[in-house]
Amino acid sequence: MGRKPERCLGAALESIAGVCDHAVINDNSGLASSENAAIVLSSTLARTGRLTLVRSSFVDFATARNTCLDATPAEFSHAWGLFVDADEVHGAELLAMAALLPHLPREIEAVDGYCRFFVGSFSWWMDLQRSRCFVRVSPQLRWSGKIHERLAPVGRRIALPAVWAQYGHVVLPREEAEKSKLYASLGAGTAPTQLQLESPNATSVWAHLLLHAHRFDGKHSPAMDMVIKRLSLERTELFACVDRQAG
Repeated sequence: MGRKPERCLGAALESIAGVCDHAVINDNSGLASSENAAIVLSSTLARTGRLTLVRSSFVDFATARNTCLDATPAEFSHAWGLFVDADEVHGAELLAMAALLPHLPREIEAVDGYCRFFVGSFSWWMDLQRSRCFVRVSPQLRWSGKIHERLAPVGRRIALPAVWAQYGHVVLPREEAEKSKLYASLGAGTAPTQLQLESPNATSVWAHLLLHAHRFDGKHSPAMDMVIKRLSLERTELFACVDRQAG
């Protein structure tokens, strides 16, 4: 997690608390204290002594993830590890997936699921992708690549019909433009224009993503209830603009 306020962070942590024996979180904001760190330290995982918070400065995404691997307590060096970002929130599917792990043959080293990517608001999603979830931790495991990073060595992988949510594009237009600028600096995508950075709006930052977006008629994870209620009030006008753009 970086300097940008991670509004789904608390929900993300609560959604994994029931399956994690220990969580390692990298605060790569470079700040001595932050709103995000305060959320982490007040989480169930922290209050029950099941969390390691690492403080670092952001270099690239592989470095950030390897920092978490390096900080993993030795007792978990050969355990199943859960991969999760600050804007990913799980539901009941995670507990079901975790229950299967002890019964898998040793040659299976990774268990994937499917992540639904929301855009602009909680009412629209743009993609459903096979995504990393669980992986067997080992001393050889490393991430590589500045962005869209890869994890290796990983042997046989399987995918389960489990779906969770990613809210990385449910941000303010300014935050979306700044994220696009960061990603472009690391070699992914096209950098936003100066106008998009100076006067961002729903149309300028999400038009291409909302073009083929689907309306979401399902249910979000219960962990997201308060987040959705609060942001729906704070961003009424923005969400209405997203509806018009997508509809």
